[in-house]
Amino acid sequence: MSGRNAATVVLVVLVLAGCAGGASRPADQTGATGFPTGSFETRITRQDLRSKPFPLSNAHVETLTFRDGRWRDVWLPRRPDQPPAGGRLVVRGDTVRFTPTFDVLRWNYYRGELTFRVVSVPDAFARFTYAVHPWRKVK
Repeated sequence: MSGRNAATVVLVVLVLAGCAGGASRPADQTGATGFPTGSFETRITRQDLRSKPFPLSNAHVETLTFRDGRWRDVWLPRRPDQPPAGGRLVVRGDTVRFTPTFDVLRWNYYRGELTFRVVSVPDAFARFTYAVHPWRKVK
């Protein structure tokens, strides 16, 4: 194979490798990193909490909103000990970190559901909340 043909083959392989570099996601549903944007909701019920070491009063609906590289978290009903929180998202492949917290998660987004697997989350109830149910896209 000539030098020029070999260079063409290498270029084609590199282009194809770049195209296969991750799961494809529709542009209107994800940010530049591939991480989904919009608002996602999960519901922690009293039934979810019955066999766990958390108070039943922690049952709530939680909404995470991701937009412009930022996140915002809101509990409903609102509680003084759980004010809305937010910060910057740091996304690398299938891993996301919610700064200024130390929460690091692996994420997957499929058919309007965002799921998390805990990599490192210091707070026990936060670990439970991230992973107990998928987060459904609501906006």
